[in-house]
Amino acid sequence: DDPDTAIKNLGVGKQQLVEIAKALNKNVKLLILDEPTAALNEADSQHLLDLIRGLKGRGIASIMISHKLNEIEAIADSITIIRDGKTIETLDVKADGVNEDRIIRGMVGRNLASRFPDRTPKIGDVLFEVKDWWVRHPQTAERFVCKGSN
Repeated sequence: DDPDTAIKNLGVGKQQLVEIAKALNKNVKLLILDEPTAALNEADSQHLLDLIRGLKGRGIASIMISHKLNEIEAIADSITIIRDGKTIETLDVKADGVNEDRIIRGMVGRNLASRFPDRTPKIGDVLFEVKDWWVRHPQTAERFVCKGSN
C-alpha cells in the first residue's frame, strides 16, 4: 500500500493492523482486542490471528473478546466464559481439553443435545438478482472490490 494513503481509505483489516502497530510502537505488554475479526474476511482474520501468535512469542499478551469460538480455541492459552456479566469459569485450553462444545456448554449453562435447532427453510421467489458486477477500487484502478464472472 502507498504509505500516503489515508487510513479511512484502507480496508477494515488494514485499519486494525494500523491500530495494533500504533500500540506496539508504545512498547505495550498487553493488547486488549474486542471482536477483532468480526468485520474481517477469512484471510484477514487468519493474518490477524497469526500476528497475535507472533506477538505472544515476543512476550506480548493479548486478551481477545470474541464469539468466534474456533478462533479463540485456536489461539488461547486460557478461556474465561462470561454470561450475563458474570464470570462463569476459566478453562485451561490444553489441560482441560477444551473444544467448541465445551465452551458453548459454559456459555449457555447446560448441555446441548443439538447445537442448531431443526428447521426447514422456506425459500421464496427471486425478487432481485445481479450478475457480472465489477467494481474498481476508488484509489487503485487496477484492483477490483467486486469481480464478477466472465
